[in-house]
Amino acid sequence: MSKAFRNAVIKKWPDTIYVDGCFVQMPISHVATGFCIERPPSGAYLWRFLYPLYVPSESFHLTFSNRLPPPNGFISLPGQRSAQELADEFITRIAPHREAVRSLSNLENFKKYLETECSLKSPFTREGYAMTLVMLGKGDAAMESLQMLSNDPILCRDLPDLIGNVDNIIEALSVSVGNARELLGRWEAQARRRIGQPE
Repeated sequence: MSKAFRNAVIKKWPDTIYVDGCFVQMPISHVATGFCIERPPSGAYLWRFLYPLYVPSESFHLTFSNRLPPPNGFISLPGQRSAQELADEFITRIAPHREAVRSLSNLENFKKYLETECSLKSPFTREGYAMTLVMLGKGDAAMESLQMLSNDPILCRDLPDLIGNVDNIIEALSVSVGNARELLGRWEAQARRRIGQPE
């Protein structure tokens, strides 16, 4: 989306920052929340944006996010519309969802969201789920989830970076939950520095 659109949204919604194509609600807890736009030729799909900062990544992505349901989840774009008009419609459409999305910054709420609304078939969401269990102090459940990932030979072959992270957490968790949480805290601190939002 254009810089004019981004500026118009932030002017109407000042407690937000624009990072990696997403409008992220402030303040940011362990889980960044907000909204973003996907632009196919036919219009614009609106997404709930969720990203746990303790999951290492060079940029935000939509692994933990999903599209808003109809009727608010799609903006038709016939003809030319000004950045201000699009910003007004964007803000209007996300308004009914803002508090519900913000509530998912709570770790227990985010865990329940992953269990009910996010596919835990993806290794990336399973990694994030296991890390969330660590953050919640649920060491035994986290270890079980992490070991299932680490012992998958296909993931070991195809996703060595993910498995490297998983094995690092397993090693830390073997010492204590607190030790594993410290590791995730360091990864979260790196993410905060990247987006200019240190604690």
